[in-house]
Amino acid sequence: MSILDKLAERKDILSYIDFRIEILKCNIREVKKMPKSDRQKAVMKLTGRIRELESMREVINRHEEKKLSKKYWKEIKCQN
Repeated sequence: MSILDKLAERKDILSYIDFRIEILKCNIREVKKMPKSDRQKAVMKLTGRIRELESMREVINRHEEKKLSKKYWKEIKCQN
């Protein structure tokens, strides 16, 4: 069972998202200490994850998570 399966309330999910964003930001600081040749791809990945989490936070704050999850599910189902 993943951590997200255990989070039942909106406030728990928002807290988890904020926690993950802070961890990823710390990881970016660590990545910036890496050799320049390895740094760009790692920073791009972490930045993308942070943006995804921030987008999820916005959806949850607008109380649209159920509506959008149904929409995404239909889109994925139609692609298969």
